Amino acid sequence: MSISLNDAEQLAVARRRKKLSQGQLAELIGSYQTRISRLENSRNKPTAEEQILIEKVLETSIWSTAGS
Repeated sequence: MSISLNDAEQLAVARRRKKLSQGQLAELIGSYQTRISRLENSRNKPTAEEQILIEKVLETSIWSTAGS
């Protein structure tokens, strides 16, 4: 049985795997800690630019679809 994570949960897991705090990730993408918190808690959706920057920093695909 596999567990399916939503985008917000995937973001939090990927950030923790890189051993980054929300504030550190925010700094690396030119944002704020509160913005990362809101993304991880599904309170906001990331912009296309944020998606690209976050995936690059975390070296993973969260919003990118396979085959894109």
